[in-house]
Amino acid sequence: MNKPLNHLGPYVIEGELGRGGMGVVYQATDTRLGRLVAIKSLHDQVVNNPESLARFEREARALAALNHANIAGIHGIEKDGDNHFLVLEFVDGETLAERLGRGPLPVTEALEICSQIAAGLEAAHEAGIVHRDLKPANVKITSDGRVKVLDFGLALMAVPTATAQPADETQELAARQLATSAGTLLGTVPYMSPEQARGEAVDKRSDIWSWAVMVLECLTGENPFAGRTSSDTIAAILTKEVDLTALPAATPPMVVPLLRKCLQQDTRSRLRDAGDLRLLLEDCRNEIPTDTGPELKRAAIVDKTFLIDDEACRSLDKEGFDPHLIGWQMQYADNERPSDLLQVWIPSFGEDHSMGIWRDLLASSPYRTIVATPVGLEPKAAYRPKISMANQLALLRRLVISVAAQAKPNKVVVGGFS
Repeated sequence: MNKPLNHLGPYVIEGELGRGGMGVVYQATDTRLGRLVAIKSLHDQVVNNPESLARFEREARALAALNHANIAGIHGIEKDGDNHFLVLEFVDGETLAERLGRGPLPVTEALEICSQIAAGLEAAHEAGIVHRDLKPANVKITSDGRVKVLDFGLALMAVPTATAQPADETQELAARQLATSAGTLLGTVPYMSPEQARGEAVDKRSDIWSWAVMVLECLTGENPFAGRTSSDTIAAILTKEVDLTALPAATPPMVVPLLRKCLQQDTRSRLRDAGDLRLLLEDCRNEIPTDTGPELKRAAIVDKTFLIDDEACRSLDKEGFDPHLIGWQMQYADNERPSDLLQVWIPSFGEDHSMGIWRDLLASSPYRTIVATPVGLEPKAAYRPKISMANQLALLRRLVISVAAQAKPNKVVVGGFS
């Protein structure tokens, strides 16, 4: 399906979310239920290919078998004329790949995200499903910190043996993957397990390898196996021993043996259960120190935005409501300091989070601290929406809840508004 679409059956196409070797993913509105959905439709060149259709239906079966908070769900599989498409849960947020594009994650945030990914994998593996294409681009993070694993297009139903499918079928699929473009390869190959890179049969231990590679990338900002070409990358996967001394100093010591166990070349020596993986990671997270001590280094400051969506606006006072608020990006700065306390500061009117006094506070604070500019007070705003104090506070409260959901502090302190 290469032509621009306006609708598919009862679904009004709102825009394109992404595309890959199998097809295009659109954001759409279900006119029957009035909700946003994601539509995954096949390319014209593969829609009549029996193998492609079989894989498309396999994804539908895999997703339909799963019902978990950390897995993007499926609403149905439908057909409109010659167009076959999946109707999927729409997940609003950025992918982990997009987040990593800004650099490595703070240790606390990285382990929280990877813990939720492990919980999703645990549910999939218990249902007999191996994802087999786990990578940052297939993980989304919502505004409230919820992590969703996406795209089970390469998922396969496991069988109760050491292999997940006959080796020759796996080899054929691997060959098809290696025949794709270099761009597509480099988006997937660096996360392949050794057995997958060799075209051998895979099981849930392949997902555990891919998960560990993502943990390393979250903590260091780099994929340990990525090479200049796909061949270089595969060679590194098959031969390279990962240097775990490159982890940040704040990484809990137990993370090192956990990753080493996940990255064993021999599957017989590799950690084999995502449930055990999740529990071990929880133990690692409990090791993170909450007292930064007297020799506190100045924190890096990250400028961020918080999307004010339809759901947030529905909770506002409708008297004098400005529709421009829908889709507004509330601006704030975050020092991302691991801490049991979250400080939230609201600048006085006429000030904003970019001013030096607030930047100094963020950099020197020993606690996780954010400074949020109230809606409409941004110094370079092209339009300033009309908003009551009650609605201003309601939106700030939503921002605080979103940040707290990621930081998981024991206490939140809010100050400001002189």
